[in-house]
Amino acid sequence: MRWSFIYENHITTGYELNDPCSVLEMVMGLAYRCEDIMDDAAKGNRTVQWFWQMINNLGLGGMTDDRFDEKEVSFIIERFLNREYEPDGTGGLFVIPGIHTDLRDVDTWTQMLWYLDRIT
Repeated sequence: MRWSFIYENHITTGYELNDPCSVLEMVMGLAYRCEDIMDDAAKGNRTVQWFWQMINNLGLGGMTDDRFDEKEVSFIIERFLNREYEPDGTGGLFVIPGIHTDLRDVDTWTQMLWYLDRIT
């Protein structure tokens, strides 16, 4: 995704392709993957919906320009990265009510697949 962004915007400096991705880049990448998996011509491209669903699940949906709180965002991102969200995923990217597995013990890709499986 970085390469595409750099290429499409004719950027020559300031972006390193080999650096680890940010949380934002990961969420964007997962949103694209959700749409790849859940592709449905009748529903159209839902990449933006997948993205905002994850942002809202994290608790960042209300962080508009005029309500942005850097400390709160840092707390939310650290909680996510440290897997300190609820066992059902509340506070993480994917919430699966009633799941009998602690999602904090499951990798993010598997969480996503289980979440998508539940909504089909």
